[in-house]
Amino acid sequence: MTLRIGLFAEAFGFGPVSKVCTLGKACQQTLDCELVAFGDSITNEYFKREGIENVIEVSLADASDPACVRALCKNFDLAIIGIQPEWAGEIQLYRPVVYLDSLGFMWNKKYFSHYPKLRNVEAFLAQDLFGAAQHLADKGIKNIYRVGPLIALPAETEAESCSPVIHMGGLANIFNKEDGILYANFITSLLEGKVSEAICSNSIAEAIGNEKHGISFHSLTNQRTRAIFAGAEVLYTSPGLTGLLEAAAVNANVVPLPPQNYSQALIVDRIATMQDSDSVWSFLKDHYPIDDQLDEEEGVARVQAFNRNYSKNLAFHGAYLRAVKKFGSQKLPAELAIENGVSTAVSIVESLITKLVKL
Repeated sequence: MTLRIGLFAEAFGFGPVSKVCTLGKACQQTLDCELVAFGDSITNEYFKREGIENVIEVSLADASDPACVRALCKNFDLAIIGIQPEWAGEIQLYRPVVYLDSLGFMWNKKYFSHYPKLRNVEAFLAQDLFGAAQHLADKGIKNIYRVGPLIALPAETEAESCSPVIHMGGLANIFNKEDGILYANFITSLLEGKVSEAICSNSIAEAIGNEKHGISFHSLTNQRTRAIFAGAEVLYTSPGLTGLLEAAAVNANVVPLPPQNYSQALIVDRIATMQDSDSVWSFLKDHYPIDDQLDEEEGVARVQAFNRNYSKNLAFHGAYLRAVKKFGSQKLPAELAIENGVSTAVSIVESLITKLVKL
């Protein structure tokens, strides 16, 4: 029997959708299954670019309509859902859910009070960095499976030598749709004359006119992006966790960009703390002080406020560039270059399929 796997992911950068897509495609390599993806905006852009043929347009508002949820569930036997608690909470009433959480270290107690149904998903896969699995267990999450980085295996990557490049990820923000354009303008003005190519989502590239401050924007497949990570002379990257894990897996030469959102500011703090000496990471930590107990929306708003200020602040521009010149690019901490978790995640999906068949 061919199993139908539904794929859902939060449209907040490319992190959630890349993990869901990576796991779904890995399942196809070892299991008798077909994939059907659901989403909007950059999630659907990513699914289609990565070769998922069956992509259905849905909005997050549909998750609050029980009739819509029941109808969608007829299209799949099991769902893989990436950091989209609204869909997970409703779908788990009708289908087994494998929930992927790559940012489990950052959720406060109110988050799970708001999404109590997350405690009942069939399998909660915690990408176990920065103490995420224990943090989730302390919040009452059940059925936790600790996994390593949920990224495409680096063995598939052939390095593509190139001059310094900017990587900004998907640049989508569920709280403020204009923030991606503001950030792209900020970063290109910051690195004008130093870099000529940037990688981001197609929607942002088109919105900004495919070029800004002499820097061309490109939307690439995940495999091509990782090849550039491996071969770039310097990788200027926003500090999103998925991109950093992909960079660590290919031993890239990294200069962190200012954070785009709350999770990235927290990641900056944690990586700076891992290091024994000053770096661009510690510079950013000092300029983006953030409380780690905020609600995500409040944290995002604070980081956006920093970026609106710094984007026009030539003193910050100069200080950042001096930090880059002083410290240069660096390899990422060894704590990020850990064993890939995709095969473990596939095994978990396979065990759920076995359970389904028995039922």
